[in-house]
Amino acid sequence: MKKDWICDYLKKYINQIRDMRKYTIKSDDMDEESLYYLQEGYREGLCAAAMMLADELDAEYSDLNEDGDRIYEETDYLNEEEQWWHTHNDEQGDIGSDERL
Repeated sequence: MKKDWICDYLKKYINQIRDMRKYTIKSDDMDEESLYYLQEGYREGLCAAAMMLADELDAEYSDLNEDGDRIYEETDYLNEEEQWWHTHNDEQGDIGSDERL
């Protein structure tokens, strides 16, 4: 039996992480190049967190066979999440949506 409430929370948290991507880091003490790399590092960290949650989401939709190995259903949230983070468009907005997953 799938725990739908767990999946709903994982999807919600993935979307919240996506929403955080639009935040801009500002500083009076750092030059533009340093800020750029800090911003990119921040976004990479968000990407990694979202992908970890997507991997957990895939695991929730999987079952174990008699040998204890995972049998994955037709879910591929990890790949979808990676696609989003590598193909997003700043002009279209960096927001998640309930319909996305």
